[in-house]
Amino acid sequence: GDEETGTLHFWCVNAHYRGNRYAPRLMAAMEDYLRECGMKAVVTEDMDSRCPARNKFMQMKGYSVFEPEKESVMMVLQPEGYVLREVVLPDESYELVTWRDDLLGEWVRVGDSVFEWEVNERSFVDAFGSRDDFDPEGWFVLQHEGEPVGITGAMVCHEKDGTLRGGSIEWVAVLEEYRGKHLGEALMSAGINYFVDRDIEPVSLNTQLYREAAVRLYEKLGFEVAAHLHKYRKDLGGG
Repeated sequence: GDEETGTLHFWCVNAHYRGNRYAPRLMAAMEDYLRECGMKAVVTEDMDSRCPARNKFMQMKGYSVFEPEKESVMMVLQPEGYVLREVVLPDESYELVTWRDDLLGEWVRVGDSVFEWEVNERSFVDAFGSRDDFDPEGWFVLQHEGEPVGITGAMVCHEKDGTLRGGSIEWVAVLEEYRGKHLGEALMSAGINYFVDRDIEPVSLNTQLYREAAVRLYEKLGFEVAAHLHKYRKDLGGG
């Protein structure tokens, strides 16, 4: 959203060539390019706190954690939480339905209301719906009297060679006027059940610590923080 801020998306050096100072040279080239484009600052994508050498390198190069109060964390479901759960809804006016293509518009509307996404139907299809491993049985829309009020998705994750990596709970959202009815717990239970039924683990999710109600729910269900996802920023002024 900031026209004077660039983003560092990818940064790596082949393991066979490490120790030759390629990393700082790549970093310097990236920063010079952004300055030439008129950028005043650069921010990074999320960087896993479990990679201390990479995080230390960023700090040595003048980067600092950007908006730490909004920092994301990865939470992982512990073994004691990896159990089938009853999905409890307030009454018969609520229904949990699995994905159909005609629900795409409803999904986007709920997500936009809760997370204030700048997202459209095409971006959802590109990111998830068009994937070979997209399974409609793992994606849920919670309806009240036929109207969408909540969403979530259970996404199976694979390595590039097809090896199963685990499962990820995506986009747990309930419209504000429907909160306090344990609907988030119902959605989470449906997602966890999807993985337990298929013997898929580990199960993880990303959230932000300032979403205190969500974090409390995840902890109640057996999730623990496994990593902080640092987003770094550096002012490019002055070269």
